Amino acid sequence: MPFYTFRCLSCNQEQEVLQKIDEPEPVCERCVNASCGVHIVEMERVFKVNAKPHSKDGSWDFKKDKPK
Repeated sequence: MPFYTFRCLSCNQEQEVLQKIDEPEPVCERCVNASCGVHIVEMERVFKVNAKPHSKDGSWDFKKDKPK
């Protein structure tokens, strides 16, 4: 499952969430707690243009593979 970035439309807080693509958008816990559960705010998915794939072991680091 991939990480997706979501932004709350009320408070503009961004959050990375690990979820399947067909799952519903997460709810902003900050706004729900502030409104005592009366106002439930769904977050919208943010598409970042500059996102690069990365891995912990560096196996996706394409700069290492290029000859100098």
